[in-house]
Amino acid sequence: MILKEDLIDANSTPGDEIFQAWKVPYKKLFYLRWIACSYGLFGVLYMWWLEWPLIGKQLFFMTIWGHDLTFIYFILMLVYMYKYESKEKRETQGHVLLKFITLMSQIVFSLECVIMIFFWSVLAADIMKTNAARPFPLNVEFIFLNVILHAVSPLCIILEVVFNKIPFDRRRGAIAVTVVMAVYSVWNFIGTKVLGKPIYKPIDWSSPLTVVFLLIAYALGMAAFFSGHWLQKRKLENEKGHDVLPEDSLTSV
Repeated sequence: MILKEDLIDANSTPGDEIFQAWKVPYKKLFYLRWIACSYGLFGVLYMWWLEWPLIGKQLFFMTIWGHDLTFIYFILMLVYMYKYESKEKRETQGHVLLKFITLMSQIVFSLECVIMIFFWSVLAADIMKTNAARPFPLNVEFIFLNVILHAVSPLCIILEVVFNKIPFDRRRGAIAVTVVMAVYSVWNFIGTKVLGKPIYKPIDWSSPLTVVFLLIAYALGMAAFFSGHWLQKRKLENEKGHDVLPEDSLTSV
């Protein structure tokens, strides 16, 4: 596994950006990805252990979508780093996986920002109070679960996006984020009907506030996406010794 950063140039091979870091040595980004992937596995196992045998209902929560997609993203990232370490391989192979990783980075970053902001600003006080009322040690275990899912998981992908050089595709990314959030809205509605209670209290599907909160969540998701797009674009524009790349070339896929 290479642990050195290649230089960006206009003729770089698709996939080179996976092996590049911004403002930090690539080695640190490499280890961050390994830590994030290991944490993702821990989170999944811990959640299954804590919620079993009712783990199925947890799939109605966006938080679980966010954590699992973040975990999958880092798995695919490690697979790509090891399988396509060679520049020669990247020239002819791995293009589909690269497209998927690039798109997932945009989706996961946007979702996790929504999850983190929505939880800590709207839901945390009530949920933490409910968990604190549980008997020991369940109270500690559930509080710990909520902290890692709504703070550590988002932090993993936020750090990844801040320090990597994987570009955001403005058109494809915005469409993908919109589709995923629309699909989750339908899934949330189904979960509310199946469980007989709201997945998230503000979204009960019986009051106008449901539409308000869904629109706020979508607005947050798009704000996160375009913030990520702006950041990645600035990184490429500020590369020393290289010309500013046009908008259409800000994605390698």
